Amino acid sequence: MNKDLLPRVSIEISASLEHELTGKKDAAYIKQQLKIIQKENPVLHFWIKSFSKKTKDKKGAAFCGIMVFKLLRIQAECDRMETEIKLI
Repeated sequence: MNKDLLPRVSIEISASLEHELTGKKDAAYIKQQLKIIQKENPVLHFWIKSFSKKTKDKKGAAFCGIMVFKLLRIQAECDRMETEIKLI
């Protein structure tokens, strides 16, 4: 099994996303992001919604799922760009 199946998130991606997400834990943002995830990955969308409903902090749990999805997605895009245009 390939241990590098998921991208390893760099500190630069993490810091960039942290800045983007500051103050965005409101219901409208979460709903918008869940719609995006639903289109891209319906099973992950289902899992995030189902899990968040079982917690005391529904918005917080959904936000964590969204954040992990975004971190992995952005890092995968950066890795693909580096490979395609041979930056490294």
